[in-house]
Amino acid sequence: MNTREEYLMAALEKLRPYFIKCKYEIPPAIQLGLGFKNPKTLGQCFSPTCTFDGTIHVVLSVAHVDAVTTLETLVHELLHAALPDNVKHGAKFKEGMKALGLEGKATATYAAPELRLMLEKIVEELGDYPHKPLKPVERKKSEKAAAKKTFKLFCPRKRNGDKSCLLVEKTAGGDYNVSASRKSLKLGFPLCPCGAEMEMENEDYELYKLGESV
Repeated sequence: MNTREEYLMAALEKLRPYFIKCKYEIPPAIQLGLGFKNPKTLGQCFSPTCTFDGTIHVVLSVAHVDAVTTLETLVHELLHAALPDNVKHGAKFKEGMKALGLEGKATATYAAPELRLMLEKIVEELGDYPHKPLKPVERKKSEKAAAKKTFKLFCPRKRNGDKSCLLVEKTAGGDYNVSASRKSLKLGFPLCPCGAEMEMENEDYELYKLGESV
């Protein structure tokens, strides 16, 4: 196999019997490709409604460093392909995760030991993955600050369980959050219903102040 796409399609075919064993079926009309430099985007499944001929497209990140982690993401995206498009990362997807041997958050899965062993075996059978990973580019803090347009704010009284916040007795959980744009924050920080001025996490506040000075 000379290309990454050929390698991944061969891996997909080896995964078909496993999916069937787990009571899921990989659709026959499916294409694989590579893209995304952002290390946070490891893969994406595009449903038949996104294509002219009803083919499902799975795109995996070029930032993966080895074959096994690439196949971990492939299993995740193939599960999306095997489920209805409206399932997203909900309960049905989490059921599929458990059946296939994926662990972690539904939006950031990894292979449990048994599944990982199977993926390692597939890699051993297919040989070297013809792929050279890209180095992720770390943006300067000033660039991050300029790019961040929306900030999440919380009520410090509610977070600290201070009963002077009306929401402590009325709502469950630790925080009362709102999101606000950089533009609207220039008019002033929002107030909690208890009257306290809302705050940002320290890291966000640093980016907010830095962005104002850029």
